[in-house]
Amino acid sequence: MTLKRIYLLLVVLLLSFSLLGCTEQRTLILPLNSNYDTTTNVKLNTTIVSNTTTETEVYSGLITSNEIKAGQILKVISYGVVSTASASDSVTIRFKINNVTKQTFIMTPKVVTNEDFHLVGTATQRILGVTGSRASHQDICIGDECNSQTSVGVFDTTMDHTLSITAQ
Repeated sequence: MTLKRIYLLLVVLLLSFSLLGCTEQRTLILPLNSNYDTTTNVKLNTTIVSNTTTETEVYSGLITSNEIKAGQILKVISYGVVSTASASDSVTIRFKINNVTKQTFIMTPKVVTNEDFHLVGTATQRILGVTGSRASHQDICIGDECNSQTSVGVFDTTMDHTLSITAQ
């Protein structure tokens, strides 16, 4: 099974604000005239993963210990297109922290050509420290096939971390 082609444009937002409300569609509502959005680590180039079963890094960014606060939300937004050569071709997206896979999405979208790809993920830092707690949720869609994952885990806020996203 090989992925014919996937183009990704990735934006990572580091949001530091108080969450005022949340709808069922998980829409964040920010204060009016908010200056709390500290967008960082925006990827400015396109990554093409084509005709390969090799895992390819499409994004890597540093989360430094001194920028993490309790209640802070890290948001990942990625858009692109996916094409497959056959109905059995799969697309695998992995989220990693310090090269350790935290979440894996495997999708088989059928035969598609330039089908829209959307990924939105959030991670909320709940507790600081060596045994800090972080809750995360990711949604990924290729056309009308969607998948989501939610987790809560330990996230050590006393050290730097590298967030990476891979595709194959």
